[in-house]
Amino acid sequence: MTKKSSTTGKGFEYSLCKTLKADCFKGSLQFTTNAEKLQLNDKEKYLKLSEHERQYFDSQSTKIAKYIESEYFPNTNSATLDRFGDGHGTKGDPTDIQLKSDQETLNISLKHNNLSLKHQRPANLYRQIGIVDNISEEHYRAKIKQISNDFFNCAKTIDSSIYLFKEVKEVEPNLIDEELYKLISEEYFQVLNQFTQVSEVVQNFFFFLIGNVNYLQITMSENLIKITKFNDINSPTSMEFSRVSNSTFDLKFNNGFVFNLRLHTASSRIEDCGGKCCSLKFDTKFVQMPISSQTL
Repeated sequence: MTKKSSTTGKGFEYSLCKTLKADCFKGSLQFTTNAEKLQLNDKEKYLKLSEHERQYFDSQSTKIAKYIESEYFPNTNSATLDRFGDGHGTKGDPTDIQLKSDQETLNISLKHNNLSLKHQRPANLYRQIGIVDNISEEHYRAKIKQISNDFFNCAKTIDSSIYLFKEVKEVEPNLIDEELYKLISEEYFQVLNQFTQVSEVVQNFFFFLIGNVNYLQITMSENLIKITKFNDINSPTSMEFSRVSNSTFDLKFNNGFVFNLRLHTASSRIEDCGGKCCSLKFDTKFVQMPISSQTL
């Protein structure tokens, strides 16, 4: 995530929370201590936005807040709002904002011009699928590390002054794709291939990707607000995958969900490849899902 997109995303969260408190629940909405802290931190990001951006976010936040109150809290006079930091999602819970009253709890995931579900690291695969097998995981991580080290040594052999991934691409356009992305993704999906018919592992991975709680996803792009309810999703029992390119795969579950996973660098520098593992992540997005959305 770029610094600009992070600032914009946090500005959006700040604006919606501010609007919910000012305009909904008859002014009785209370922030938790953590929400107050994050609001204070993100106010600076909000104020760094242009006046046009702030007005746009505030206008869209008003629409969203009215929808949330009328749809989920129509007769509620008091409620509590909590906010969660970026690290919360690594546990499988995509909630950014949580609203809670005596009768209702609503988890909200906010997205602004961003359709990605996850940015999972390939080295952490065993955690993602819920498998505790220290020997196999250690063997897998060693392979990931070896591929990273071999790529680093190859790049430095071509030009010892290379420091950035973009510099590697300039001197050897296919090296990253062939000697890093292809080999890392092969190891990743070779492990997954062992469990494609193991329902418990399939479900662990599916809910790691999609989220392990019921939640409302609100996606805002340009002048469109899309609302998708991820409630009581049917659990899959099998999965299959197909390679699209050296860095990209489609992953299909038998409950109708299809994801696209694209491996990419998470750092501009290649130095980590030499001593540890390259900083890589899968950008995971929906290709198909058997649930409908509505627009505001």
